[in-house]
Amino acid sequence: MRRLESVQGRLIKQSLELSKLPHNTALLKAPNIEKIEDIVNRNVLSLYNRIYTVESPARLVL
Repeated sequence: MRRLESVQGRLIKQSLELSKLPHNTALLKAPNIEKIEDIVNRNVLSLYNRIYTVESPARLVL
C-alpha cells in the first residue's frame, strides 16, 4: 500500500512539475485527491458487498 501511495505522489509531482522533495500528504490534501488507501478500502468493501448480494461462485472462496 505504501508503494502505491508513493507512486501516486510521484505522479502528482511530475504532472505539476514539482521537485521530488515535498511530502505527498500536503500534495494530496491541497487539490482534494483521495488517498490510494481509501480508494482500495472502498473498492474492497464494494467487492465483498457484490459477492454477497448476487449469486456468485466467489462466495465459495470466502
